[in-house]
Amino acid sequence: MANYILHFTTNSEPSYSFWDLGAAGKFHLDREFAANQLGFLRIDSYSYIWLDEPADVLNARLDGLLGGLQRNDCLIVQWPFPAYGIRWINAFIDRVHMFGAKLIILADDLGSWKIHADFPSAMSPKLNDYLADPPVAEEVGCLNKADGLILHSEAMREHLAKQLLLVGKKLIDNVTCYGPGMYRVKYFQSPREFDRGVDYAGSLFKAPFLQHLPADLKLNIYGANAEDQKLAENRAIQLHQRVDPLDCNNKVTT
Repeated sequence: MANYILHFTTNSEPSYSFWDLGAAGKFHLDREFAANQLGFLRIDSYSYIWLDEPADVLNARLDGLLGGLQRNDCLIVQWPFPAYGIRWINAFIDRVHMFGAKLIILADDLGSWKIHADFPSAMSPKLNDYLADPPVAEEVGCLNKADGLILHSEAMREHLAKQLLLVGKKLIDNVTCYGPGMYRVKYFQSPREFDRGVDYAGSLFKAPFLQHLPADLKLNIYGANAEDQKLAENRAIQLHQRVDPLDCNNKVTT
């Protein structure tokens, strides 16, 4: 049995999908580094968009990508996938299983949760519209086909189980939580003073939970969006542009 992790290659430095979108690319790259330290082998997949790719071409491509897998091998993929389209993703998952390998999805962010921060109740008249929404139906369908899930916390596990109940599915048994993640940087900062506040990598409008913190708590938002301006009013929040963590010349100031 061999262990693998899937790497999505793009043209952007350092050749990782989502590198220029918030903090997702950096987190994914750090996990690949950790997997390598644990002895995982890497499978490279170039990220492309071809929604009407002929079935025979797609199957041949996936055979070339996954042909080295053997029965009971373990393949970790990080969610979300790049914008391949749901047809590609489903074909990929089915191909992994066709080779007899186990598919483990590592997820700490779900696209459907960004669109629907709160779930409708089981008796809500909006439930059918929610269940029919493609981001919900497609994402839940893919996660349910995994042989195992790695989530970031018990809270995420409980939230996902609640969502699956709404669509008539049960969370699989093979679920684990990794807790605090690793973070690697190439540059060094001077000792940090406690009164400088808490740094957050990502857009404020995508993190509604931050609005529940005390208004006088200092927050430094790196990767701020125009939509964050209104949310930062009357709060001890400083908005900053995104900082590339692999750029040794970056100097973070607040």
